[in-house]
Formats: sequence, structure tokens, C-alpha cells
Amino acid sequence: MLSPKWHYFFGTGLGFGFSPMAPGTFGTLSGLIVALCSVWVFGIAGLLFFIAVSVWGNYYFYDECEKRFGADPGAYVLDEWVGIGITLIPVVSWNVDLYVGSALAFGLFRLFDVSKILGIDYLQSYPKAHGVLFDDILAGIYSAICLILLIFMVL
Repeated sequence: MLSPKWHYFFGTGLGFGFSPMAPGTFGTLSGLIVALCSVWVFGIAGLLFFIAVSVWGNYYFYDECEKRFGADPGAYVLDEWVGIGITLIPVVSWNVDLYVGSALAFGLFRLFDVSKILGIDYLQSYPKAHGVLFDDILAGIYSAICLILLIFMVL
């Protein structure tokens, strides 16, 4: 079992969640960087592995972080990693320019994650790691759908 300090380190997105301003945005940025590194090294398989490990990490690290920081703490941003990973799937799958695609993915994911529209807010009401994670999964799915539409219409 890892020390609680490791739970805090990973749960806060390598410490990015400790940002005094917009921790979710900085957490998404840290997730984007790690996801893109996975893509550059391993391609789509790396992205899928990144998503799977991030989902697992949410369940593994959340309880310890909740004990330390309270329920659904702003510093806990590992759930953003899952959402941005899901959002990047169309970018990587269709070989869209990673710079343009990543910028669009980041903006769309933050839009859906912050606005909590179309049922995203409802999923946040689930207890523990489920609620923290499910809303970001749905925000990632909505963002990916919007990216698919943009890819086919514009890019």
C-alpha cells in the first residue's frame, strides 16, 4: 500500500490540483500533457492505457484524498484526466493535428465540465469516487462527440 502522500500526489494530478486558481483547469492541463506523452510514445494504445489507469487511479486514490481534503475536493483532479483522455480519442483516432486537436479537446472538455449541462450535474450526485468520476466521463463523451462533428465538418 502506498503512503497517503502518494495518494495526494496522484489524486491531485501530480500536484497540479493544488493550484490556487482554477485547479480543475490545471488538472486537465496536467492530464493532457501525460495523455499526449502516452500518445507520442505508444499511439492510440497509449491513450487507452492512460484512460484505463486513470479510471483505476480514481478508485484507488479517492478515499484517501477525501479523508484529507473532504468530499469532492477541488484539489482532486485525477477525474479530469479521464475526461480529457476520452475527449482526445477522436483526435488520435483520425490523425488530427495534435496541437489543434488538443487545444479543441481542452476547450470543449472544460466547457462541458464547468457548465455541467445535459445531465452532467446529475451524475455528480453519486457517492464517493463514482460521482467525482462519472460527471467527467460524460463531459468527455460530449466533448468527443463535438470534436467528431468538428472533424467531419471543418478539419
